[in-house]
Amino acid sequence: MRCLHTHLAMAAIAIPLVGLALVLLPAAAHAQSAVDGFDPAASDTVRALAVGPDGRIVVGGDFTAIGGGVHTRIARLAPGGRAEAGLSLVADGAVHAVAVQPDGKILLAGEFLNVGGQGRSRIARLNADGSLDGAFTPGTDGPVYALAVEGDGQILVGGSFTALGGQPRANIARLNADGSLDAGFE
Repeated sequence: MRCLHTHLAMAAIAIPLVGLALVLLPAAAHAQSAVDGFDPAASDTVRALAVGPDGRIVVGGDFTAIGGGVHTRIARLAPGGRAEAGLSLVADGAVHAVAVQPDGKILLAGEFLNVGGQGRSRIARLNADGSLDGAFTPGTDGPVYALAVEGDGQILVGGSFTALGGQPRANIARLNADGSLDAGFE
């Protein structure tokens, strides 16, 4: 019996029952369910996710409500899926990419031109408390679809642009941690 139990735990097996098939799957291969408590229920497309060092989940996309709250294209969820009220800024266009820096600051990128009513041309940074980082203003002339934070804090930016931070850059560039353009990355 132990050998059969081990076999069942390691592979999916179909057993025919009166014209129906019963499929046994390993316990780890189950679908997500609202029964487990995680169901943020976004009102529209979620395009980007990032998990911060504290386990909170940053979400970007096209939604106007998520996790039980009104959040327009940007939200931060507790690990259980509930939206935090502290991150209530609005982006006026789609958010395609999010990243969390080691200090908890949040990078956003996409097709927006304003975040929280302030001009931010397709890339912005929020402080760890959810407020807009006024010192981070690189800007691009086209949509940004990808962000990555390197181990040294520099930020890789990818998208459909020809300039970043007012300097010519074709579709990929790197920013220093403070948001200035890394001139050595060409």
